[in-house]
Amino acid sequence: MRRIRNGDAEMMRNPLYQIIPVVLLTIIPNISSRASENTDDAASWLGKMSQAMNTKSYSGTFVYQSFGEEMVAMKMLRVNDENGSRERLISLNGAQGEVIRDHKGVTCKLPHVNPMVVDKRGFKKAFPSKMINVLNQTSGLYILSTKKAHQVAGRNSRIVNIIPTDNLRYGYRVWLDAETGLLLKSQLIDTSGKVIEELMYTSIDIYDNAPEALEQAIPFKTAVTEQDNSIEFSEVSEIGDYAWQVDHLPRGFTLAEYNKETFRQHKKFEHLVYSDGLASVSIFIEKPNKESSFIGESHMGAVTAYGSMIDKHQVTAVGEVPLETLQIMSNSIRYTSARLH
Repeated sequence: MRRIRNGDAEMMRNPLYQIIPVVLLTIIPNISSRASENTDDAASWLGKMSQAMNTKSYSGTFVYQSFGEEMVAMKMLRVNDENGSRERLISLNGAQGEVIRDHKGVTCKLPHVNPMVVDKRGFKKAFPSKMINVLNQTSGLYILSTKKAHQVAGRNSRIVNIIPTDNLRYGYRVWLDAETGLLLKSQLIDTSGKVIEELMYTSIDIYDNAPEALEQAIPFKTAVTEQDNSIEFSEVSEIGDYAWQVDHLPRGFTLAEYNKETFRQHKKFEHLVYSDGLASVSIFIEKPNKESSFIGESHMGAVTAYGSMIDKHQVTAVGEVPLETLQIMSNSIRYTSARLH
């Protein structure tokens, strides 16, 4: 159950908090995860999953549930062809909506809301790049193991366990298709060993070459006007341009992205993404409205948010990581220049 903290009512009106569910919707299909054979075999299965995600086309239905939240059913359509990768994710119950993603960007369609351009970079930063450190066993961040498993969605599968070596990140357990390596089921495991998030395909059709019907079901472009809700990205390449810095990072976490973003064409904020190769933390920094400050912690399923005020700016750290990880990072953030709008 989601715990309510002081400031949550104001946080719900904050544009940053409105973004979070939309961003999560776009990453759901990219969730990755003792009778083990050997670590090298587990790593090779994750490599097989990476390859399958970039070469196979498929359509299927999966159910997704995060701790304390209602189960959601979704339809996934994905095509990999000479035009690149593109996918369409459609909600089948609850809050109706869909996400369309290709090399041009990510667009969300939600009920009673104009289409929203979430990310103009599309698959550029997407899976499997975030798996690099996990596959690198010398990192010492996770312990990998594998074994045969029961069928999922009527297909033989293989379990890969990804267990963290500390309590500052969560673990994963994933079921991969024995033939292709595609993800069929995933569990997010907290520091006590409890499953706090689960995704499972109930049916799936996999193709080496996408049939025409699947190709036509995923539009190449979604009409979005300048009046629509949007988040515009402008990447900063020089380290000296960073207005904010996190001095103390949990082992393995490094700065993966830094963006200055605009919400609804007028709300400006900075967005820093730190990752260990699998787990990631987003830090949003903005000048707050008088009624929009958020101090303390908040929970939405497996996602934790931690808010604080630093140098008269609202700082919100969000991620599928333990609260302690967010606190360590948030408590060491400092303002380094006067370039924030």
